[in-house]
Amino acid sequence: MIKVTKDLDAPPPILVSGSTLKKLEEIMSAQQAAGVKSRYNHLQVKQALDKIYFNKCAFCENTITCASPQVEHYRPKGRLANDPDHPGYYWLVFEWSNLLLCCPTCNNTKRDHFPIAGQRVKAPPAMDDRRADAASMRAEQPLLLNPELDDPDEHLHFEPSGRIMARNGDIRGKVTIEVIDLNRPILIKLRAAVARNLVDRFREQLLMIIEEYADLNAFFKDYFQSPQKIVRDFRLLFSTLFREAFMDLSPSLSFCAFRKALADNFEAYVIEVLENEYERILLGLAWEEWCNGSL
Repeated sequence: MIKVTKDLDAPPPILVSGSTLKKLEEIMSAQQAAGVKSRYNHLQVKQALDKIYFNKCAFCENTITCASPQVEHYRPKGRLANDPDHPGYYWLVFEWSNLLLCCPTCNNTKRDHFPIAGQRVKAPPAMDDRRADAASMRAEQPLLLNPELDDPDEHLHFEPSGRIMARNGDIRGKVTIEVIDLNRPILIKLRAAVARNLVDRFREQLLMIIEEYADLNAFFKDYFQSPQKIVRDFRLLFSTLFREAFMDLSPSLSFCAFRKALADNFEAYVIEVLENEYERILLGLAWEEWCNGSL
């Protein structure tokens, strides 16, 4: 999960059209949101969210490959699993700040869950106080992270295995992981594949360095005399490799938060994973020079 930027003052036209506002009046009278999917699920909304979320799920950050990404209500529009007496946030059914882009699995897992630590809003506040960043909404103290308002990195961190954990036991991080099931096997497998591909890329380049020598004896002679010399001799290769691996941590990439964690914890998550000592030492020296700006 990564923080995204959404202009809350610029909703898609369909959400503020005359017919939609009229429908909202009907919903307010009935105190339930029924027969409204064609509006919040409109192509305008999906396209706008797709651009904001880079065609990725707001929660798991996997690229949405299905033909129809789902529009998820951060605060459920219907009854709540956490509070069966609550009518649901029906008044937020068309609220732009309440709509996220979701993959089918995360959407079906979250469903009508919305745990909070504060006092729940049970009746529609004034129109100007309905945005997700409004005082009345924040007073609920949502336990579910919102990538449009929260910085997930402050609440979550990754293990090299691909598991996502609550940072320092953070309660919001823990609840979000549990409610969305962010450690379901397929997600761990996909994140682990990202880490494995990165490690393999560096291992392949280290093997290319050895192949530049006449034989292994020549390589190890240089290695035991001065591994720093090998790093200097292959400075261009190492700098290109690091640049390609880490200079483009684009938010459009799937699992961008995990990719950033690999970069931030490169020694522990990548270097220490290499099987051969000479690989670890050479890459460690190259990484040190890269961090110092010497490459």
